[in-house]
Amino acid sequence: MIRRTLVATAGTTAAALAVVLLASASAMAGQFTVASCQADHLRFSSTAFGDFATRGMKITRACDPDGPGLRGLITANVVRDSSVPRGATSIATIAAPAGTTFTRLRWAGSSSRSDCRYTLQVYADAPRAKTIPIANVRANQDCAAKGAAAQSARYSARTVNITGATRIVQRVLCAGAPGHGACSARGANFIRTSQAGVGIADNQAPTATIVADTPLALGIWVSGSQSIRARCPKTTESLRRSSLGMSASKSRARQPRTAAPYCNARKSARAESTRAERLLTAEAADAVREAKRSIRPTRRILAVPGRLRIRHYPDALHSIERASLEQSELRETLTAVFAPRSLTAPGYLDDQRRFLAGR
Repeated sequence: MIRRTLVATAGTTAAALAVVLLASASAMAGQFTVASCQADHLRFSSTAFGDFATRGMKITRACDPDGPGLRGLITANVVRDSSVPRGATSIATIAAPAGTTFTRLRWAGSSSRSDCRYTLQVYADAPRAKTIPIANVRANQDCAAKGAAAQSARYSARTVNITGATRIVQRVLCAGAPGHGACSARGANFIRTSQAGVGIADNQAPTATIVADTPLALGIWVSGSQSIRARCPKTTESLRRSSLGMSASKSRARQPRTAAPYCNARKSARAESTRAERLLTAEAADAVREAKRSIRPTRRILAVPGRLRIRHYPDALHSIERASLEQSELRETLTAVFAPRSLTAPGYLDDQRRFLAGR
């Protein structure tokens, strides 16, 4: 029994889909500034900083200048008639949102140390990068004479280039000393941030995800002009509003006009599907019955009259090769070498040529 092959040519299908987002070189990075503590003139917020303190250490958030005592974001020891062990720390940090880096820090503050075994620091760093010091009082260095008053320093507002950094750290650390595994807690040892404004660069190009809610996006055979929708998961505005824990509308955060054109909602577009060919094969004794069973769902999917062309090749195998060549490997080889157009079923190549010429 000779196997019969059916070829159905679909006039239009969704062959491929590519979405390209273009942005100028000057708009590749969204630049914005986040103000914290007294640099945030509306709320005096310090929520951009995360904090951690071990036993005997503390963090004080008192950035509003109207209030009693020392004002600012303060990392310090708890003053009491005892000591804290080596390694005790009070730390506040700002981490750059994923995909961004810091560019600059405008910082002002002060420090005080009554025990030289404490380290008081503000610095910026990044993985596999050199630490950038902003304020650095090292333990057991430049110590005051015994019985002297606590060492104090005030830092006026200044801007430091911290390009590439991904973290800003403010900390007080008990480093101890040779023969001393603890630090005194009888006096105050602290470093204070009164104001901080950090510049952030979003270095990632815009990204979008195709939403699988239209026939084209779902891979269904379609024709003509089709709608697609894209979801943009990250925007410079959303980073500014949420990633650092403050509201852009109530802070000094700002974004220049050259910021990258990220979309902030679902966007729609239209794409023209291209004509392509589909092969439906039937290895059955009754090719006509098999044809009806195979073509019926294809017609339903295309749902456009005249878009589906059907051709029958009775003397063909599943590979569209002439069935008569299957019996002789030698004959098949000689035909492929000397008459390659005769390998396929009669009329197949002509139908292909006519279809392509009519696209």
